[in-house]
Amino acid sequence: MKTKIKRQRQKPVSIEASYTQTIKFDIEDYDIELDQIEWAYVRWCTLHIKLKNGEEIEIDHYHEYDTDWKRPDKAFIYDSGGNELDQII
Repeated sequence: MKTKIKRQRQKPVSIEASYTQTIKFDIEDYDIELDQIEWAYVRWCTLHIKLKNGEEIEIDHYHEYDTDWKRPDKAFIYDSGGNELDQII
């Protein structure tokens, strides 16, 4: 796919391409119902779950899916000052 580039005065020096990486946590063995969860979040590939009964669960084992490197989700052109000049995807 070709993208028409906007005409800029700044000199482009880099292009950054971003890809999505997905990981999956299997929580079936914990026998948790949705209405039991007070909150949950993921940080540094660790799933943190707090149940309404006060129990806290940390899960750091996960399945990592293959990344599709064929096309990035987005890509941007930057100048030497790190300013975004244009999005190309």
